Amino acid sequence: MTTTDTAQVFPYPRTCPYAPPEEYTRFREDGGLHTVPLWDGGQTLLVTRYDQVRAMLGDAESFSSDITRDGFPLANSTARVTEAGAIMRKDDPEHARDRRIMSREFSVKRVEALRPRVLEITDELIDDLLRRGESEPVDFVEHFAHQLPARVICEMMGLSDADRVAFAEHVLIATDYASSLEERQRAHHELNEMVDRVIAEKTADPGEDIVSRLVHDHLATGEIDTDTLKPMMLVLFAGGQDTTANMLGLSVQALLEHPDQLRVLREQPEAVPGAVEELLRFLSVNQGEPRRVAAKDTELGGCPVRAGQAVIASLNAANFDPAVFDREDAPAGVLSLTRAARNHVAFGYGVHQCLGQNLARVELQVALPRLFERIPGLRLAAGKPVTYRTTAVIYGLEQLWVTW
Repeated sequence: MTTTDTAQVFPYPRTCPYAPPEEYTRFREDGGLHTVPLWDGGQTLLVTRYDQVRAMLGDAESFSSDITRDGFPLANSTARVTEAGAIMRKDDPEHARDRRIMSREFSVKRVEALRPRVLEITDELIDDLLRRGESEPVDFVEHFAHQLPARVICEMMGLSDADRVAFAEHVLIATDYASSLEERQRAHHELNEMVDRVIAEKTADPGEDIVSRLVHDHLATGEIDTDTLKPMMLVLFAGGQDTTANMLGLSVQALLEHPDQLRVLREQPEAVPGAVEELLRFLSVNQGEPRRVAAKDTELGGCPVRAGQAVIASLNAANFDPAVFDREDAPAGVLSLTRAARNHVAFGYGVHQCLGQNLARVELQVALPRLFERIPGLRLAAGKPVTYRTTAVIYGLEQLWVTW
């Protein structure tokens, strides 16, 4: 059974930085499927139960990712243009082709080989934090959380430091629901010009990087065209930077506010991989995706879904589902780094599951324990406000002031 809620517009705001919006919890308890308003006056079916989210995301035939289909729930007024060609907005066979090409770059073996370099960058950023924080608090978000994943993905893509800064600035605008039409259009224009220039540079002078391989192994051979390559590059950067940056900031805040769990991270090195999975589940920073449209008449959770109906999965509501994640000593709404939470859906589920999840895991597994090892007295700075990215596709922190 579905019900309609008209009090807010999707996505609803969180009242606790670590929990889904209260309305999503109510929706899940009431059956999991609710019709909620979108920014443009349309409506979408919001899916909040874990089993229903997995059923929806696992059924690519019934629930289409194609943004060109009528009824697809657009994130903003420019989405049909700015997101056209992006891998997460395609169905097979185009999606399968793009995923085959891109997944080679993010295999477990290739990403694990980056672990020493991730540690080197982590140490460089910690050195910088220590210098900056000698006499006053320092913004962890600006000087560490945003820097680490951006530097890693830009090295992988063969981008310069100047491109890294510019890409990050424009992606931040493009992925914020609160950005004006003019701001999004300008950001999209700047990103396209940058991508065109980088493609030209890699065509003329290839290196040992992802973009060079995409250009010479796939673009030059005619397997893909520039209309396919350009969205690939934007997804690589945005996905490789934004999600992990926000996970790093929120993870540090959560660990500092849960000292018993921080102790697990510090004292049990063998628990680090599982601890990262629990942080991914608990924080669930993706608050605006995945989006689908029903490709045919179908059903979900025993309820009919008509062809052309917009459908959005709430990953954070699913990741707090007590039917799946409640444990006798730790309810789903409690952070417990020893919880077996690898079955979370923070990276989505099904054929569109996040391509960069292996890289995100390595960055979090390296950076978090190293940070608290080298700055054991790290703490939140008193009297400094904590501000959140409440209107962005990826939830996170605007600032997090720390000292030691």
